[in-house]
Amino acid sequence: MAVVNKGKGVTLAALAQNDDGATMIEYALIASLVALLVIASLSLIAPAISLILANITKTL
Repeated sequence: MAVVNKGKGVTLAALAQNDDGATMIEYALIASLVALLVIASLSLIAPAISLILANITKTL
């Protein structure tokens, strides 16, 4: 939380010590990395799943 001086607003030192935005960015980077890994793994597995479903269709 930033320190507010009486009538002067937020101090620069308080803003420099505030790392809430950095934490949010780190979580966003982790979430996007997980999403990329899921997309990459699904694109690698897709042909195998398609083959399995085609075999099931032929069997039915």
